[in-house]
Amino acid sequence: MMMMIFFPIAETFVVVQNSSTSDLVHERHGCRSRRRNRRKREEAMVEGPGVHRVALVHRRMLQGRVFQATSPSGRFVDGAAAINGRVLSHIEAHGKNIFYFFTPKKVKEEEGVLEKLGLDAVVVHIHFGMSGSFRTFPYPGPEPREATRLQLENKKEGLVAHLSATLCVHGDLELYRSRIAKLGLDPLRQDADKEVVWLSMQANPIP
Repeated sequence: MMMMIFFPIAETFVVVQNSSTSDLVHERHGCRSRRRNRRKREEAMVEGPGVHRVALVHRRMLQGRVFQATSPSGRFVDGAAAINGRVLSHIEAHGKNIFYFFTPKKVKEEEGVLEKLGLDAVVVHIHFGMSGSFRTFPYPGPEPREATRLQLENKKEGLVAHLSATLCVHGDLELYRSRIAKLGLDPLRQDADKEVVWLSMQANPIP
């Protein structure tokens, strides 16, 4: 018998096919186990690789589109107003942090794009913390949760995204530059100096 199991990866779904009868029985009777595993995942901090996966998916699904932005929880009202009706032109992941760049007009994604965003670009800096998420759904999506700081909607494209995070602040490009300067190296970035990263790893006695 064929069974389809769905594993969430960075807010998308990968289908795995399995024909094992024992797996089918476990799927039917393993609800409590799955709920416990889900709670453990929700309580685990989103690490660097997970942040980079979110950035990769959002570049495909959200970047280049205009969004209506609101703050269902009321904890990001000014930030939502600042990016409302703007284009999500660029996304940067750095360690456990992710930055979204909104501009009045679409900016082509190419080398040196940060220098082309303009002084009127609005940057949203996000750190998910222990239980944050940035989920995407087909429009209209589910009702926002109490912890949903930011909701992005694009009715034409049929997209909605809900953000919950420990840190969610907005500012200009200087916000991004100052935060990056303090964050240090990220070995997962393509522009990381591999030699500097290696020397830093050797100098750090913690495995």
